[in-house]
Amino acid sequence: MDNWRITFLGADSVGNTALATHRVCDPDDVDYRRQFAVDDHMCLVEIIDPREGQGFVLMYSITSRESFDAVGAFHQSIQRIKGENPIMLLVGTKCDKSFEHEVSVEEGVSLAKLERARLRIL
Repeated sequence: MDNWRITFLGADSVGNTALATHRVCDPDDVDYRRQFAVDDHMCLVEIIDPREGQGFVLMYSITSRESFDAVGAFHQSIQRIKGENPIMLLVGTKCDKSFEHEVSVEEGVSLAKLERARLRIL
């Protein structure tokens, strides 16, 4: 089984803790680990400190231009620590509040292409 060590990064109030604890890990489990099937292959995902991460989830809220603008700084820090092409996923959160949006889907897609990340809107 593969072991992936990932890090969630985002500005305050984008939902990174909620995503990590409710979607990835059991909120009562202090280990922050869970098994997933990825491409029909079981792997163990562990959420850890950014310096030790193998993959990175960069998060912003579609209701906050400031959180979207902060993604670039997180990306630069990751590149400085990890090198040229770290594995990244860009996640736009709070899509249930689309009537309050400050960031369009098109902007998210453009940023994902620029940062060479995959985009997921939650």
